[in-house]
Amino acid sequence: MATAPADAGAPAPGGEPDDLGLRELGRELAALHAAPVPPSVRAGLPVDEPTDPRPAIAGLARGGYLSSSLAEWLGEWLGRLDEERPAVQEMALIHGDVSAGNLLFASDGSLSALLDWGDAAWADPAVEFAKVPPRRLPPVLTGYLGEPRALTEEGRHWVARVLWHQLSWAVLRLSGEPVPDAGHWSAQPANRLLELLRVYAGGLAEPWVGWMRSQRLP
Repeated sequence: MATAPADAGAPAPGGEPDDLGLRELGRELAALHAAPVPPSVRAGLPVDEPTDPRPAIAGLARGGYLSSSLAEWLGEWLGRLDEERPAVQEMALIHGDVSAGNLLFASDGSLSALLDWGDAAWADPAVEFAKVPPRRLPPVLTGYLGEPRALTEEGRHWVARVLWHQLSWAVLRLSGEPVPDAGHWSAQPANRLLELLRVYAGGLAEPWVGWMRSQRLP
């Protein structure tokens, strides 16, 4: 996530909101996902149906974007992540675009507003976190689950659910066209994959780093 507009207040030094704002974002998303949705509103929402990325990854291998052995390894990793996802995924109202440009933070670092609801959808709530850089997920998920729950097995399962989407989108983006002037952290084809590498290279505290690495990345 990046700096909010100046009139919204400044995020933490370094151009990113601090944990205060990110935890508050998590709490607001938890309230959103738990909110009852009237049938009239539900009927007007686009539905984001979950899809399995593994056939598309096999297609990337056939197209020369990946080696067949790497595609097989990715498929196995996604399979392990899939084992930790709920068999029946409950759908919820999601904002759909919790990117930096849609977040306003006050001068004390707290969240002021979540803007632009044009991508709102009926979806697996884990999709919501695919717009959050992986290294910023711990404070957001801590706010979402509450600290006692976040540091239990439930937190690990949420990491697996979110990684499923993060990894899927990262690999499938590799064949996309370059977007040189886009400001979003994931806009360029390789950015998502490199952000995941950034996490695996270190920097997260326990237990989060252990949960990320528990996926047995070679």
